[in-house]
Amino acid sequence: MNQIKIGFSLPHIGSLATAENIAYAARFGETEGFDSLWVIDRILWPAEPQTPYPPSPDGSWPEVYQNVIDPIETLTYVAGITQKIKLATGIIDMLYQNPLILANRLSTLDNLSKGRLLLGFGNGHSKDEFDAAGVPFENRGERADEFLQVLNKIWYNDTVEHKGKYYIIPKSVIGPKPYQEKIPIYLAGFSPKALNRIISSNANGWVGIPQLDLDAFRQGQEQLRKAAQEQGRDPNTIEFPVLLFPEVSETDLGTDRQPMNGSIAQIAQDIQGFEKLGVTHVNLVFDFGSIANDLKKRLEYAKQIKDAIVPSVFAT
Repeated sequence: MNQIKIGFSLPHIGSLATAENIAYAARFGETEGFDSLWVIDRILWPAEPQTPYPPSPDGSWPEVYQNVIDPIETLTYVAGITQKIKLATGIIDMLYQNPLILANRLSTLDNLSKGRLLLGFGNGHSKDEFDAAGVPFENRGERADEFLQVLNKIWYNDTVEHKGKYYIIPKSVIGPKPYQEKIPIYLAGFSPKALNRIISSNANGWVGIPQLDLDAFRQGQEQLRKAAQEQGRDPNTIEFPVLLFPEVSETDLGTDRQPMNGSIAQIAQDIQGFEKLGVTHVNLVFDFGSIANDLKKRLEYAKQIKDAIVPSVFAT
């Protein structure tokens, strides 16, 4: 088993979202030996939300979402100023977009970056965003199943034709194909159907958030591995990239602290604990914490956390 990979979120949302800050963070990530740079997707901030924001205790939407530079455009910009670091979406709400246009944008990005793209996809949860995108809020799971089928046809079939319930593509030749033989895809979601979709669509793995509910994360892993066995897939091939939200303190906190809250050493210890659960890749997200608007501190803490993670006995 390889050592866990470490990346961080680019400052493309909120008050830090400028070309200069994004470029600085991207170059820092590559120079300092991080594995990946991550972006998220948000197309609006509803002033009177129809759907609560799930991670928030009271359902309120973070104000940082009032200013979001498009995630794919951000990674395309970053691809031109970096050479090796992976470029990851964590996540793109795929249903807001047409699958053909999205497939072409992502395949283009994979070619321009020479195969550095990692894709995290979700179905979306905000009825306001679905309304604004002109997409029905109902039947999201069924639509997602077909969406992924269309993507795979566009990327990996020489001649593409699709006549489905939601999407139609006349018999066509569509290029460019991805630079990679297969773009890694990771799906988000917590319902049993969302987890089963990872196996049925032959996605690489699950984008989880163990920090929010460790027991639910473990249960999701168990369900995935069981579904893989039932469908003839090696459970050990399922990857578990995760989103983590560090809140760093200058000193150690007590034993009653929350995961990913505490000193650099305590947070590094938490990540090593997740690694023992099979977590393969970490995205350190600082957009919502106490240092959300301090880019220097965000990058400093990200490097300190990465450097504090000692290769575990589970790594080779």
